[in-house]
Amino acid sequence: MYRLMVLYPPQENPEHFKEYYVKHHLPLAEKLPKMKAMRYSLDIKAIEGEAPYFCIFEADFESFEDMIEAMQSEQGQKVAQDVSNYATGEVQIIHFPITS
Repeated sequence: MYRLMVLYPPQENPEHFKEYYVKHHLPLAEKLPKMKAMRYSLDIKAIEGEAPYFCIFEADFESFEDMIEAMQSEQGQKVAQDVSNYATGEVQIIHFPITS
C-alpha cells in the first residue's frame, strides 16, 4: 500500500476552510481513481505549543504507480486546482509506502 498525505498550515480564515473543504473539496477527492481509502482531520493538536498544521488529509493507494496515475488524471488535476479556493499558505504534500 502507498499513502499520499496533504498537510495544510494554519489558515487565515479557518471557518471558510472548514466549510468549503467538507462541502466542496472532499467530494472531489472522493472521486480520485484507484484510491482505496481516505481520511482527514481538522482537529490537529500538538503535544506542546502550537500545532504546525490545521488539517491533514490522507489517501491510500495500492501502489506508488496508482497514486501517480490518480494525481495525473483529470480528476486529480481538478482536486489539485481546487486547493486555491479554500487554503492559504504553503500546502505540503508527501507520500510514502505503508509498512506493517
